[in-house]
Amino acid sequence: QMCQALLAERPGALAGGGAAVAADLERVLRSMHVCRTYDATELYSTLKALGPFLAQRKNSVRALVVDSLAFCFRHEFGDNQPQRARILMDIAAMLRRYGAEHQLTVVVTNHMTTRFDRNDPTGDSAHLVPALGETWAHQPSTQLRLERCGIVRLRAPAQHGDSRLGAQAA
Repeated sequence: QMCQALLAERPGALAGGGAAVAADLERVLRSMHVCRTYDATELYSTLKALGPFLAQRKNSVRALVVDSLAFCFRHEFGDNQPQRARILMDIAAMLRRYGAEHQLTVVVTNHMTTRFDRNDPTGDSAHLVPALGETWAHQPSTQLRLERCGIVRLRAPAQHGDSRLGAQAA
């Protein structure tokens, strides 16, 4: 759906009609490579293997999407937070290196979770925080926070360290 919407927004997309957009969509989808991982070990191994994969394609890969990093780390490393932090930092460094060496855009999604103040018995102080916590919070160069509020709205990029949502995009 997202690919189809982006293709429809291209200049001249409507001139070719729906068949042209469908053909472009088919071409884009056929050129995608999808790797599914179900735990942190598989994710780490897959990302490590991307180095040779990207080198073979000589800058023909334009984007790398990891959806979702939090999924693989949610229930692993229960009491071993230092190991979890080290692996997350290694993954972040690896993704930055891939982006720089292969001139590609790297997009990583993270879930949001609710944090409650234990000292507030009413639960009124609950707020949303990134699921990967502070370890990951300082890694991305640009952060977007998307929120569903009846209708879907795109929020402006949050400044590093800014806890506000940002201005609503027009």
